[in-house]
Amino acid sequence: MHNLSHASQLLMKVVMHFFQTIHQGLLLMRLTLLSGLGNVNFRRHVAIPSIPKPS
Repeated sequence: MHNLSHASQLLMKVVMHFFQTIHQGLLLMRLTLLSGLGNVNFRRHVAIPSIPKPS
């Protein structure tokens, strides 16, 4: 009985770790997508109206 509870505790730890990893990955993906979209929108808004200055 003690063995079984230990195994289930271990399983729960693994599952929780798995879910945390997935959650972090999704957050990272969402952040990357958001920053990518933000950069595209920012570039679009800035690049079109601005006249390129000679450097």
